[in-house]
Amino acid sequence: MIWKCKNKEIEYGKDVLIMGIVNVTPDSFSDGGDHFSPDDAVECAFKLIDDGADIIDIGAQSTRPGHIPVSDKEEWERLEPVLKALNGKISVPVSIDTYYPYVAEKSLSLGADIINDVSGVINPDMAKIIKESGAGWVIMHNGAGSAEDIKNFFEASLAECKRLNIDKSQICLDMGIGFGKNYKENLELLTKMDYYKIEAFPLLLGTSRKRVIGEESTIALPQVSGKTNYIVTVSEDENLLFVEMIQVDLDNKSYKVCTLKSSTEYDGSTLGYIYAHSGIQNVKSAAENMFSTTFDYYIDFQRDAFCEYFDSLGDVNYALVSDIKYKNNKSAVAFTVRMKAGEQVIKGSQAVNLVRYFLESNNQQNANDVLLTSLSKQMNPDNFANKDSLFQNLVTKSTTNITVRDYSAADDSITVLCNSQNGISVYGAEIKYKKNKITKDTLQNAKGYFVK
Repeated sequence: MIWKCKNKEIEYGKDVLIMGIVNVTPDSFSDGGDHFSPDDAVECAFKLIDDGADIIDIGAQSTRPGHIPVSDKEEWERLEPVLKALNGKISVPVSIDTYYPYVAEKSLSLGADIINDVSGVINPDMAKIIKESGAGWVIMHNGAGSAEDIKNFFEASLAECKRLNIDKSQICLDMGIGFGKNYKENLELLTKMDYYKIEAFPLLLGTSRKRVIGEESTIALPQVSGKTNYIVTVSEDENLLFVEMIQVDLDNKSYKVCTLKSSTEYDGSTLGYIYAHSGIQNVKSAAENMFSTTFDYYIDFQRDAFCEYFDSLGDVNYALVSDIKYKNNKSAVAFTVRMKAGEQVIKGSQAVNLVRYFLESNNQQNANDVLLTSLSKQMNPDNFANKDSLFQNLVTKSTTNITVRDYSAADDSITVLCNSQNGISVYGAEIKYKKNKITKDTLQNAKGYFVK
């Protein structure tokens, strides 16, 4: 059987083929920084070929848990010199790990043969590039999922490719081991490949150095379990700016976040109205009723105090995909966002305005990402030594029901979260609105994030 990748044909089905990985990144979980310079990346590619690699896969953006996304232009700046140096000098197919159509098109013009797309969606712009170039396309499932979920995803993806006139000989499928899946799900997928593998399509299996391999061989950390839900409000005086719901899942080593705008309607009122007239306790009750769960703890920040706490975490890096120039003079608390695209250190004031901007732009996933970035920064090895002072800072700058006793009881959990050798997975529950009401389907999906 043949996988067609531009001018190259990859025969599969007889022997297992090996894909060698070159990470042109400073922050990949296993080798971040080792091949960040173009010369080191090129040298690594040639060595992998000498060692027997059948395909070279080059990535310029980390996909580790808690990674900081980079823009398509920065990703291409990392890739371009490497591809220029390799173009025409290696015989094996070159795969590019990207979900950006811009990067895919540029890479294919410089000799790449395959686009390894981890987004988990069929992007029409990417599909057009694949169709016109004849490149190979790896379509990966990204997120939690059982063997049945993977099978359904593969079938739906192939149907969409057919609709878009993508030749099936160009397609390779990847179940996404380690991408949003817990230990149990990863094991199930590894043991049930015969169930969801679709005949006549190559299957990519990315397990190297993943948490599921050798899970028990790492340095021992305290054994912790359970799920804890938090609700966080950020306001200016009595004007609610946004609500953040968080689940810390110790069973699966993950954070889950869902961000709500103040105009979200519940039972004939908005969360902003509820906050102004009844405070965070009733916002907490409203959220519990909407999402059919309980929130163990609440944290109520005034805007300036939130910004101070955010800044106390140290440098928080965030990557903007495009420039933002936005001004809102209509809300009770006006704000402006003027930021250039690219990775940068953001302050608390910028984080608040970014979250508000993304929520007003109906880009709720990006609003989640801003807060997930700060949460990942808070719970990392760099801040582990400062955890006592961070807690003291939190309780003095907010109104909260978290006590010193609660904090002491959570010491083992904090140790695990800050020192997990394989990182903490992060998820953002994306919701959509119809006017100011959360749509039924996205609400149902988000409820699953906060089940205890």
